[in-house]
Amino acid sequence: MEEQCAEGATFFHVMGCSMMIGPEFRKRIVGAVRLFAKAGARVSFDSNIRPELLGGRHVHKVVDPIL
Repeated sequence: MEEQCAEGATFFHVMGCSMMIGPEFRKRIVGAVRLFAKAGARVSFDSNIRPELLGGRHVHKVVDPIL
């Protein structure tokens, strides 16, 4: 993700269910969180996780990288 995407941003929000889509998408979300946080944006996380979307994975394995 290009750094100019985060320039001037004050907030970046992550929906908990978006972390369930798949490993590659999750990796991109984590990268975006780091990028926006580094640029000074406040990062918020909606922890409304739907257990049926976990697909047998433990919730901590899915969300810990952004907490």
